[in-house]
Amino acid sequence: MKKYILSIVISLITFGFVFGQGTNNDFNYDKEDLNFIFNKLGIFTFKIPVKQEKNEYIDFVIEEYKNGMPVGKQSLIDSIKSSLTKFGGDTMRFFKPKMDSLKRSSTNFHRFYMHRTDSTLGVTIKTHSITKPFKFNIENLGTGNVRATNAIYKEINKNGFLKVNKDKTLLFFYANKKEEQTLWCPSGLDKETLINRYYYCLFIIARPYKPL
Repeated sequence: MKKYILSIVISLITFGFVFGQGTNNDFNYDKEDLNFIFNKLGIFTFKIPVKQEKNEYIDFVIEEYKNGMPVGKQSLIDSIKSSLTKFGGDTMRFFKPKMDSLKRSSTNFHRFYMHRTDSTLGVTIKTHSITKPFKFNIENLGTGNVRATNAIYKEINKNGFLKVNKDKTLLFFYANKKEEQTLWCPSGLDKETLINRYYYCLFIIARPYKPL
């Protein structure tokens, strides 16, 4: 049912039929309306402007924690290299920042999409020339939510972009067990506190990467 509703929303946006539903309330949908719709469908979207030098590479690492303990880690670059090694060639070309040949640096959006169902959390990362989906089992979790970290938006608001010169946590999904209904606000909490406060945490981390 959610997929059916989502296809209708996308079609309306694509073809410009985005208007109020009441016969006497024909105000156009705005960002707040669309955010509400996608939230109800379990879809979360984030766009982060990142400034990179011409030969600078950035990896995105997903860390998963449960009951205060690490349970898994996945690297975007490593997963792509593993998938494409058999075809040969330079897989790192997919991670080069897009820019004019005369420029020394550029700022590009890196995009992150999360889609939650009753049993699965899907995470899709779109960066430069690569789009890669990941899936995580969350069938025993109850209330949960997704946030971007305050620190990265402070940097973006100050400079207009994020500079990844060290590990930087971009986003995190947090949730409790099904029987725990209360989900306290995580605003301002550091990573270690989040891991210990919530039963389940998933972090997306930007990390400088040097090819071998």
